[in-house]
Amino acid sequence: MATSIEIREIEFTGRKGTTTVIVRSDGRIFTKDGDELHPYLNKKTGYFNVHIPDAGEAYVHRIVCMAFHPVEGMEHLQCDHIDNNKRNNKAKNLRFVSRTFNNSRPHARKMKSMNRKNTNHSGQVVRGYSPRGEERYFKNGRHAAFFIGCSHPLVYMALDGKVAFACGWRLEWVNEEEASLEYKAMVIEEQIEADKVREEKRKQRRAHQRRKYGERVMSEGRTYHPWSKYKTTEEN
Repeated sequence: MATSIEIREIEFTGRKGTTTVIVRSDGRIFTKDGDELHPYLNKKTGYFNVHIPDAGEAYVHRIVCMAFHPVEGMEHLQCDHIDNNKRNNKAKNLRFVSRTFNNSRPHARKMKSMNRKNTNHSGQVVRGYSPRGEERYFKNGRHAAFFIGCSHPLVYMALDGKVAFACGWRLEWVNEEEASLEYKAMVIEEQIEADKVREEKRKQRRAHQRRKYGERVMSEGRTYHPWSKYKTTEEN
């Protein structure tokens, strides 16, 4: 049986201004002209963001919640994902709650302890299987949580065997030595890229020092300070 999709039209006010957007109950957002606004994943927060013309950046889940669950004073409330899946932005999965209530939920109370370094699994790799059966390796539990879009406690509960799945993913701990060649190749590639970036920054810093302090000081391997006696002066 097909699920009916509801459509709402709201006035959204962002940092840049106010505009009209059309919101569907399945989490899709359109402009008033009918152009779909494609969301992108914010890797820092794990939520989907969307750029709204004439309004600016906004969280997808908050816009959907404002359209389908409007309440008085909702600008001071938090939008909560009922199933703890940050990527599930359907209207039926969202609700406005107070900050106190949101922080009192079991997953929120465990967040601080889960976010801290887990000494029992320090340095261990996470292997995950997507709902489609695709295998993927993650550096640690935090990396897996951000990629999947789940809360950290739910991911760690799946890793510890307390729940079977985390947002549809099956997760397990695996030692780096047991990881596949694909993971090792990914780590090596990231290390090479990091070394390139570090070397480029070093060259830029040295070039800046040469332009600012002159060739003589740099050739002697000294760091110039305004109060230092190694000032650059041309020899006669």
